[in-house]
Amino acid sequence: MSISLEDMQQEALKELSNIAFGAGGTALSQLLGRSANITMPSLQVVEAGELSSFFAVSDVLVKMGYSDGLSGKSLIIFPRDYAVFIGQIMMMQESSLESELSEMHLSALTEALNQVLGAGATAMSEMLNRNVGLVSPQVEHRLLTQEDFQELIGEEGAVLQVTFQMVVEGLPEGRLVQFWSLKLASEMASCLLGDMFPEPEEKSQPSIDNPLDNFNDMEKETLKEIGNISLGSSATTLSQLVSRRINITAPKLSYTSVEDIKHRYPAPCVIVEVSYSEGLIGKNVLIINAQDAVIIAQLMMMQEPDGKGEIDEISISAVSEAMNQMMGASATAMSDLFNRMINISPPRLEYKEIDTSTDREGGIFDIEEGLIQIAFKIEVEGLIDSEILQLIPLDFAKDMTSYLLGGYKNGEEMSPSKESEREKEVLGVEGEKEESSGEDSIVTSYPSDVGNIYSPLEMEGLELVKDITIELQGIVGKVKVPLREILKLGKGSVMEFDSYAGEPIDIYANGKLIARADIVAVSDFYGIRLREIITKQH
Repeated sequence: MSISLEDMQQEALKELSNIAFGAGGTALSQLLGRSANITMPSLQVVEAGELSSFFAVSDVLVKMGYSDGLSGKSLIIFPRDYAVFIGQIMMMQESSLESELSEMHLSALTEALNQVLGAGATAMSEMLNRNVGLVSPQVEHRLLTQEDFQELIGEEGAVLQVTFQMVVEGLPEGRLVQFWSLKLASEMASCLLGDMFPEPEEKSQPSIDNPLDNFNDMEKETLKEIGNISLGSSATTLSQLVSRRINITAPKLSYTSVEDIKHRYPAPCVIVEVSYSEGLIGKNVLIINAQDAVIIAQLMMMQEPDGKGEIDEISISAVSEAMNQMMGASATAMSDLFNRMINISPPRLEYKEIDTSTDREGGIFDIEEGLIQIAFKIEVEGLIDSEILQLIPLDFAKDMTSYLLGGYKNGEEMSPSKESEREKEVLGVEGEKEESSGEDSIVTSYPSDVGNIYSPLEMEGLELVKDITIELQGIVGKVKVPLREILKLGKGSVMEFDSYAGEPIDIYANGKLIARADIVAVSDFYGIRLREIITKQH
C-alpha cells in the first residue's frame, strides 16, 4: 500500500513535532539547569535507497515505541557530544566533550530521555486528544545499519525524516533527527485533521507482540489505580520517615520485557521484590536507581544527603528498613481497596545488575512473557527528581483487575461458578462457607447499597428531594498565612498545605464534611475514590 503525505498533512505533523519537542526541550532545560532550545523542524520523505548517508554516523541511536494511543515505532539520532554532556551533568561530573561515551553516560542519558520524551508524549496527548504512552526507549551508541530502518520502511519503501537544530547553553549547535514510518505519520495527521485526510483503510491491528492489548481500557485504568494507591501510601510513609515532602505523579502504564529493563538500567540498581503472603497470590518488583537509593539511605541514617557514595551493606540495611515500612503501608492501602486483609512477606532487596541468567528460579525476571510496567515520577523535596518503576507479571495483573472489576473478565460477565473459582485462585483463600440449598457457597462481604441503609419510609422521603442540586467539593489541604505573605505571592510561588502527598482529601457537600477520598485519574480528568464515609458516630 502506497502512502503519500499532502502539504497540509506535513504542516500538521511539523506543528505536532514542534510542540512535542518544545515540551521536551523545556524538560531538558529544567533537568540540566541551563537553557535548551530546539528549533522548528523541517520535514521530508526519504526513500529507502537514500538512507545510506546515515549508515556511517556514529551518534547515539534511540529506539522509541508507543504503548498506548499510537501504533508504530520511531528512531532518533542524538548527537554524540550532547549525549556525553548530558550524561556528565546528570552524574554531576565536570563537563568535557573530550571524554569517552561510557555505559554510565548512556544510562544517565536514558534517564534524561525518559523525562524529556515523557514530556513530549504529554504534549502530543493534548494535541491529538488521546492518551499517548511510550515504551521505555532503547539507547545505543554504534553505527546505524539498514536493519535499523527496515521496520519503519515497510511496504511504502520510504520514511518521514524530521530534522531539528538543537542548542544547549555551553555547547555548539547540534542536529537531532527523528524518523517515522509513513503509516504512523499518516495516522497522526489524520487524527489532527479529521475527515479531511482519513486514515488509510488498512488500519493497523493490535500487535500480538504487546500483551497489554489484551487488557481493555477499564482494566488498564484499574492497574494504574492499584499502583497509584499502593505507591501513594508508601510515599506518605517515606515522607514521615525522612521528614521531607515527597510528590509522586500519576502513573504511566506500558508493557515491557526484561531485555527492555536491562537496556534502561545497564548499571547496578536497587531491586525490591514484594511477595504477597495473604489475600493475594503473586509478586511485583520496584526498581530504584542507585543514586536515589543512596539519598534515601542517607536520610534514614540522618546524614547530609548528597547522593554521593557507594551502596554498601549499611546503605542496603537503611533502605530495607524504609521499604519494610513503606510496603507495610502499601499492604494496608491494598487491604482497603480489595476489601479484605492483604499481607506481604518482608521485601527482598538486592543491589545488582538486571540479568536473567543470574536470577533465581521463580524470580520475577525468570519469565519470558514480559511484564506490566507502571512508571511513577518521584520528587523528594530538593533532593530527588527521578522515576520509580513497578513491574507486575501479566497473569498477576490480569487476576487483580478481574477481582476488582466485580466478576467481569475481558469485558464479559463471568458465571457465578467461574467467579468463585477465580476469587479463590486470586486471593489464595478457601473463603467462608454457609449452607444454602444443601450446597457450599463462597460468602464475600461487600459495602451495603442505599436500599439496605434506609427504611422504606425514609426512601419514600428521599424521593421527594433527590433532584435538589448539591455542590460537592474536594479539599486537598488548607493553610493559614498572614496577609503580608499573600501579597508576596506571584507566578511560580509555592505554598505548603497542612496535608501530606498521598493523604486522603476531605469531601464536602454544601459545606458539610461527608467523606474522605483518594484522588484518581479517570481518562483525562481528575476523580475521587471514596475511602471513608463520615457518619453520625464520627
